[in-house]
Amino acid sequence: MNHDSDHQPDQQAPRFMIIAQARSGSTFLREVLNAQPDITCHGEVFSRIWIDRLHPRPDIAPLDADQIRALLPLRDADPLAFMAEHIMAFPGSATGFKIIYDDFIDARFRDKLTAHALENDFEIIHLRRNNHLAAFVSRARMTRFGIGHSDRPQRRAEAEPGGDPQRGIQWVDHVTLTFTHLRTVFGVNVAVIDQFLDRFFEINQAHVLKDV
Repeated sequence: MNHDSDHQPDQQAPRFMIIAQARSGSTFLREVLNAQPDITCHGEVFSRIWIDRLHPRPDIAPLDADQIRALLPLRDADPLAFMAEHIMAFPGSATGFKIIYDDFIDARFRDKLTAHALENDFEIIHLRRNNHLAAFVSRARMTRFGIGHSDRPQRRAEAEPGGDPQRGIQWVDHVTLTFTHLRTVFGVNVAVIDQFLDRFFEINQAHVLKDV
C-alpha cells in the first residue's frame, strides 16, 4: 500500500534528509542546524535498533524514553506514518533528520524513504569523509573503548577488541558501494559535503592501522 498520498509534508517549509557515512561529523552538523531558530533536525530516528534524538512535537508533552521505545513497532510497520506524525510535525520550520548509511540501506526503510524524498522534493545532504580509512579508524576506536555514540561518551560495561586491516578494506568497499548507490538514486539532487578535517590532515595508512 502506498502511503505517500496520506502523508504529504507541509509544502511551505523545506524538508531534508542527511544521509551520512558513520563517523563523518553528522552529529556536529545536526547540532549546528538545531542552533538555528527555524530549523529542526532530528537524530537517527530510523536507526535499525533505536529512535535517537527525536525532537518533541510543539503541540504535545515531550515523550519519555519508554514512550519513544514504544514507537518502534509503528515506525517499522509504517515509516511514512511515523514520519508524518512525529518527525515532520513542525509547521513553519525547515525539518529533517539524519540517517547513517547502514540504516538507510536497511530493507525496512530504503525504498520507502527514497521514494518519499524524491516525490516530495526533500533536500538530500550526503555527508561523507574523503578518507574512508580515517572514518573506519574512528569507528574502531569507539568499539575498542565501548562507546556507543559520539554524543554519548559514556563507556559501555564491556569494550570490544579493535579492528584489523582486512576489516578496514571491507569498510572502504562498503562505503564506496553505498556512495555509488546514493549518486545513482538521487543523482544531481545530492549535495555532497566532505568532512572538512580530511582536507587538512594527511593520514598515514600504516600508522592508523597499527593504532587500531
